[in-house]
Amino acid sequence: MSEEQIEFRFAGLQTMSKSLVALQLGETTADFIFEVKVETKVQAEVGNVIVVVIVKIINVNKQSVLAAYEICCIFQIIDFNNKILKNEAGLYVIPDILQKTFLPVSISTVRGIIFSDLVGTYLQNAIMPVIYITSFMPEDLNP
Repeated sequence: MSEEQIEFRFAGLQTMSKSLVALQLGETTADFIFEVKVETKVQAEVGNVIVVVIVKIINVNKQSVLAAYEICCIFQIIDFNNKILKNEAGLYVIPDILQKTFLPVSISTVRGIIFSDLVGTYLQNAIMPVIYITSFMPEDLNP
């Protein structure tokens, strides 16, 4: 069964917060991990779906946050009121096809922003890995 096509456009980006911790003189770090969280929000009054990507770069040895980002990718849905419907609880439900599109686009966009932002810092070699969409999808949406 094919899903109905939903038209949308990438309407904007917003950096909600970002931070980079200064290292002490002589301190180095080469071992770090990325913690990535994704939240989806709806702005029904303007027909937007917002994907919030939260990334923390963590020093493996000290378990401390070296850098943190919270970036919103804003998608405008054409004919929002007929495409994004509410469930029985009154919450908007984003169709699977949009989730499977918005999440990887948002994560990849944020990866590029972070890469660009960290050039020239001690974290310039901290390149966020490729993240598979199934890491963020409920089990019933996994292929």
